[in-house]
Amino acid sequence: MLKVKSIFAGSSLIALALASPAQAQESQEADAQQSGGLNIIVVTAQKREENAQEVPISISTISGETLDNNQFSDLRAIGTISPSVNFQSGFTPGATNFNIRGVGSYAFTGGIQPSVGLIVDGVPYARAGEFVTDLADVQQIEVLRGPQGTLFGRNSTGGAINITRNRPTNIFEGNIEAGISSDEEYLVRGVINTPLSENVQARFGAVYIDRKGFVENFGPAFSGGDLGGIETFAFSGKLNADLSPSVNILISADYSNRTHGYSPQIAAIGEVLRGIGPGGSDIDVTGGARTAALGGGDPVLGQTIIDDPLKTAISTLGDDNKNIAWGGSLDATIDLSDEIVLRSITAYREFSDDNNPDVDGSPADGDNLVMPIVSVAISTGATILANGGQYTQARKVDSDYFIQELRLEGTHDSFDWTVGGFYQDFNESLLNTTPLLIIDSFNPAFGNGANVGGTATPNDEYVLSANTQSNSYAVQTYALFGDVTVHVTDKFDLFGGIRWTKEDISKNVDNGNFFSIFTFAEIASRFDSTTRILNTDDLTALPLAVGTASTSEEFVSYRFGGSYEIANDVSVYGTISRGQVGPAAPISYTDNLSFLSPTTADNYEIGFKSELFGRRLRLNAAAFMLDVKNLQASALIPGTVNTTTLNAGDLNIAGFEMDITAAVTNNITLGTSVTYLDAKIENLLQSCFIDQRTSNTIPGCTIDANGDGTPDTQDVSGSPATNTPEWSLNAYAAFNIPTQGLPFDFFGLVNYSYKDDVQFTLNQDDLQRQNAYGLVDVTFGLKDKDGRYEVSVYGKNIFDNAYVADSFEAFGAMGRRVIRVSRNSQAYYGARVKFNF
Repeated sequence: MLKVKSIFAGSSLIALALASPAQAQESQEADAQQSGGLNIIVVTAQKREENAQEVPISISTISGETLDNNQFSDLRAIGTISPSVNFQSGFTPGATNFNIRGVGSYAFTGGIQPSVGLIVDGVPYARAGEFVTDLADVQQIEVLRGPQGTLFGRNSTGGAINITRNRPTNIFEGNIEAGISSDEEYLVRGVINTPLSENVQARFGAVYIDRKGFVENFGPAFSGGDLGGIETFAFSGKLNADLSPSVNILISADYSNRTHGYSPQIAAIGEVLRGIGPGGSDIDVTGGARTAALGGGDPVLGQTIIDDPLKTAISTLGDDNKNIAWGGSLDATIDLSDEIVLRSITAYREFSDDNNPDVDGSPADGDNLVMPIVSVAISTGATILANGGQYTQARKVDSDYFIQELRLEGTHDSFDWTVGGFYQDFNESLLNTTPLLIIDSFNPAFGNGANVGGTATPNDEYVLSANTQSNSYAVQTYALFGDVTVHVTDKFDLFGGIRWTKEDISKNVDNGNFFSIFTFAEIASRFDSTTRILNTDDLTALPLAVGTASTSEEFVSYRFGGSYEIANDVSVYGTISRGQVGPAAPISYTDNLSFLSPTTADNYEIGFKSELFGRRLRLNAAAFMLDVKNLQASALIPGTVNTTTLNAGDLNIAGFEMDITAAVTNNITLGTSVTYLDAKIENLLQSCFIDQRTSNTIPGCTIDANGDGTPDTQDVSGSPATNTPEWSLNAYAAFNIPTQGLPFDFFGLVNYSYKDDVQFTLNQDDLQRQNAYGLVDVTFGLKDKDGRYEVSVYGKNIFDNAYVADSFEAFGAMGRRVIRVSRNSQAYYGARVKFNF
């Protein structure tokens, strides 16, 4: 703790000498070009429009033009521009995780609420799967760092990502854009804005993306080809109407349909145990079964596939995953007076996530029993039964929710205030069956099959173990909140806010298990190679955890502090804030009727905001300490491919953020943003990872938790938090090159992002780490002087620095080290053309 306090104290001095986070890669728009300075950035971080430099919150902003110049179309890449944001991939969009300042809900199953809020046009999205959203027709993204529980509610303990899409205007205009890339992406998107009458305007946008998979699949033809591809169609529409001089309504709707191979699970190390062979050598305990299986019988090819993070071989339809998201909102504003506004936001949303992971990560199947553990579809699987007995994705998650927020906003000479109420009714259902055929000798508990109803002869039969679930989860949320800023003097403000929240949570759990012994001949007779389904109609699921449970929680979030303008365009602020994630209702295979405790985050922060030299230099910084209690997370159950959810101890985080933006000339803008995080786990015991349990060469496994005389548990207190690099950096140079005598000007952007070492698992497995890496992206193009067209070429990760977006152990099923890679983990190039009208 002394180290943490020392870091915080040192960071505080840096903050007072530097600046508070409001990083924006601003372009030189008309007013800025005329003045030679940076644009004023308007944000809604306090639920009202304000200059970002006057808001006592650490904010990073990204304009729509910056997104375009960076060739962004997906929120997952936001960390390359805003280094305080980190993204961790999962086997499905619903299992992804964003964190800000090292705070996130590291849980990849249903019933767990996110710790970073995503707000789109004032509507808070409820689940992480919706965060993997297509970025089209975006006006601005605000990254609000630190707990935002007062105004944005629960699930924003790490912070919030506030997305504002363009609003309809009274000008008829539009654009259409087309793009192509070296990794075979074809993109078309367009927007049209039209006035319908003097007081009514409409805006419509659509995007279509078709991209080939970037992970080469050596599996059989029916497995669907290369992995990681996507075909998506999405549209959005807005209708803005001034019903009277004092009444405005904005109706918004959107729809997205994705078929994708979102995040393939790739074996990077087979069933290899370190230090157990002669002379401390490593041993593949399956005799190289995985390399042979991946190579279709050729172990040399199989090893080549394992060694390449962009190669795999599976039997399941890896790119046949589906997400559908849609919703609508009504945003009504009534000016009750010149100083008081009443605002109502009503919204409804639905989201579905159908996913079909290949649990053995190989071509093994019911007619290809080449692995000790074989993933197979069964006729009594929950989703197959729901699909009329036809093959379909193994996991299906559906959610829907209704939201109503009502608030009064007041702006006066001496103070500004907001009071309001919030209600949400959320429901989620989960169908899932993950069947595994496990060779009888693989698990010592089977006794070569004799202990589970088979023979004592090894390797003559498989044990079918199929976990199945039909679970649901619901939460009703009620909140009242208020926030006020008092202008004590022209230079000194005091601010404070409080939010009371009540959550009523219930869940229904129906977990079961299909269990049987099958000989090779029985599997052959039961498996249909055409439908790819193993017939288990004669088997009945044994109940594991069945029943309903409910809980209720009330909690208070708050913030208070002050800001002082020490000179023109130079101010300091200090704030204390608290955020909370409500109780979790885990509904995975391994869960029962219990709940996880809420997560709380207490934030202590000082910041400095400045604009200098006629607004040519924006220099901001903040220093903070975060105390996180009862972090909700997932951890692997040793010896299985299943995870369990738990309150994973506490986090002590100290850090600072610094952002600099400089208009070097009217045509050159430079910027950098740096985040430092000293994030440590506290008060957490974890099961030792597999090499610790099988070899004495890896230290740390010192606790005999079950009393059998063999250490099986480790104390990971003081270890780094998961998915949290110590240092993160973004630096960029944006430029315009005016021409003489040509109908167009040139423009360009060079962007560099850096992430320090990352540990992906709570048990600190040294194989589940990503070393530090840096990425360079470039864009170069030309724009018509009259704004009629734009042509650009770009390169992403141009130096081809490979990295992984997640890493974990699934020994015996997918391998000792299993990774997930993103599209951006290899170099690719593209071109886009845009026409405006």
